[in-house]
Amino acid sequence: MSRLVVLSLGQGNLRDGFATVTAQIGEASNSYQMKINASLPAAPKILELYQNWQALYYAFYQRLSCWRTSLETDDYLEISEVGLTHVSEVDIAKLSQKLSKRLNTWLDSREFRKIDRQLRTQLKPSDEIRFIIETNDPLLRRLPWHLWEFFEDYPYGEVALSATEYQNSNKFPINHRKFQLKILAIFGNAQGIDISHDRIFLEKLTHRAEIKFLVEPNLRDLNDHLWQEGWDILFFAGHSSSQDEGILQINPTDTISLEKLRYALKEAMGRGLKLAIFNSCDGLGLAQQLEDLNIPQAIVMREAVPDVVAQQFLRYFITEFSSGKSLYAAVRSARERLQALEKEYPCATWLPIIFQNPAEPSIVWLQDGIRIEWEDMVSSPTLTPSFNLRGMQPEMRSPVATQVFSQPINVHQDLLPPYPSGSVPLDSPYYVENTVVSAQVCREITKPGALIRIKAPMSMGKTSLLSRILEYASCIGYRTISLNLEEQIDREILSDLNRFLRWLCANISRQLQIAPQLDDYWDEDIGSKVSCSHYLRNYILEQIDSPVVLALDEVNQIFEHPQVAKEFLPLLRSWYEEAKRRPIWQKLRLIVVHSTEVYVPLQFHQSPFNVGLPIQLKGFSFEQVQQLALCYGLCWKDGLEVELLMEMVGGHPALVHLALYHLSQQQITLAQLLRSASTSTSIYYHHLQRHWEILKAQPELASALRTVINATEAVQLESVVAYKLSSMGLIKLDNNKVTPSCQLYREYFQSKFPLFK
Repeated sequence: MSRLVVLSLGQGNLRDGFATVTAQIGEASNSYQMKINASLPAAPKILELYQNWQALYYAFYQRLSCWRTSLETDDYLEISEVGLTHVSEVDIAKLSQKLSKRLNTWLDSREFRKIDRQLRTQLKPSDEIRFIIETNDPLLRRLPWHLWEFFEDYPYGEVALSATEYQNSNKFPINHRKFQLKILAIFGNAQGIDISHDRIFLEKLTHRAEIKFLVEPNLRDLNDHLWQEGWDILFFAGHSSSQDEGILQINPTDTISLEKLRYALKEAMGRGLKLAIFNSCDGLGLAQQLEDLNIPQAIVMREAVPDVVAQQFLRYFITEFSSGKSLYAAVRSARERLQALEKEYPCATWLPIIFQNPAEPSIVWLQDGIRIEWEDMVSSPTLTPSFNLRGMQPEMRSPVATQVFSQPINVHQDLLPPYPSGSVPLDSPYYVENTVVSAQVCREITKPGALIRIKAPMSMGKTSLLSRILEYASCIGYRTISLNLEEQIDREILSDLNRFLRWLCANISRQLQIAPQLDDYWDEDIGSKVSCSHYLRNYILEQIDSPVVLALDEVNQIFEHPQVAKEFLPLLRSWYEEAKRRPIWQKLRLIVVHSTEVYVPLQFHQSPFNVGLPIQLKGFSFEQVQQLALCYGLCWKDGLEVELLMEMVGGHPALVHLALYHLSQQQITLAQLLRSASTSTSIYYHHLQRHWEILKAQPELASALRTVINATEAVQLESVVAYKLSSMGLIKLDNNKVTPSCQLYREYFQSKFPLFK
């Protein structure tokens, strides 16, 4: 199980102690389930030990390397170098042990024991734990929290740091479940260090991620790239430090603070930037500036980092993270693997640290059955310290650049696409997103009392889009309810208004994990509609603090029951209107999904289909089919194959997916597929036969479709018939005229109608 712990140290410091320390425990995907209060005593000895340790650490690396720190530390970190001319790894190891022992004694204090015991009671050693420490104290952020004995007992836990104040970054993600992550990799001033290995490791991901490499960019170029693209990960390798603020050397002449990129970074986060990795020295100041912008996650180095340690950490981290491990598990594994370097590079395992915005979810690298085995892929020689004019010396990624990069290494992995059936899973790389629609709905769902209407024929992607809206809503802390009126309800219930509304309220309660109390609110004297509204307002919404998203899929099923539809649809409209007058109804966000136009007569002011945000899903564009073909491993660069396929099936998502799947299996050619498309041996046979069975059962629809199929130009049909054929995806509506939606249907049904009586 994935668990979340947030330890808030509150106000206080090591000299005076911490009067109020709070631990909150919950599941990583859910709200907190327990809160415990305690305190921590003063521990000035930890402050002294840390300052001594840092003095030894920097003296050790200054003596051994060409790095000369220009570190200008804060007052509490100012140190004297007197007597530090003969520092060895043994000296650092001894002082590290003292600091570790003192830290554990402090965390085992009587005042804090209540939290420690509750943590050990509530958590299991097998749990994966995101352990976030909230503090703004610069010294507390530098402490080696991973040495707490708690993490020895919980091997799947990893510590992260957080500011005491944070909020959701209000991004409107575009395809946050896309096939390839987009990475902006910046390689800054490399004077005295070797960052070529960082690029080699990233280049091994080019078959799984879209990576843009910027080598020693100027400020304008870097700024433009942050504004122009929707990056998932920002990576930096080079020199950096934290003085009054974090600074980067982006090229040999330009040193900048992140404040210079403030607006560009905010834009990048609005477009979906989820993670920043600074594989460079002393990154706490950088992390703090990113925290001020509410970035979801960042990984930095606490102190100056030897070049080889930075290289190996990136190698290990990418190995674990791209193979499907969570970010926390990947960082812990990569950090602990650095222990093998600690004879030459003391305290290497102390350096990497996660910064987490608790209001944001943790980024996940989707696998879809592909596991990248990095140990096999990395065939370069064992990484060793670079040589310079002073001999073999470990170089530091500090503020003080000529780069030599290897050619990209192409690694080919066979993709194994699943057979396309039903909605596209959330973690599928084969989901084709309409970025404009995604941005619209993600923005709309955050508005109080919102109503979103999604309409499209069957198999056009409505449910796939709906599942992504609900996932986004969950990620920003909303409660969600999803009800499908075709799959989740008995027909006899749908035909009875009172039973249907009770079914609705009961399912809302259960999905929100609230005990149903229908009988306490249902009153036959006031009617089922008022009772339903009363139940939602006074029982459900009253006890939910966050917005609630109610998604109703296949609402067109209710059109088949006109008497129920005439009562229920105006009820939805009334909840939307109530949100304009009563704040409690603003918590409710409605999503209505249907396959056809409403053909139940409703008063204009009672219909939910003329208010809110309308979304009309359309077929794939030429470019989308071409990109999807690439995802299936088909290289259709000249566009001819796309044109031929779209001539047959249009941009119909289900039909396009089915064709690309079979072509990717290399068991049929495109020419063969098109030649047999409308025959009994076609890959579309079951799809076509299903439509044919529906038409045979409804002669009125079959007769109307025969008219459309045999016509040489657009024809006009009776509105209800046209809506039903459109909902099946068989025709295209253009004002009052209709045509077959694709050549496949024309060919198939032309062959069937002579047999139809």
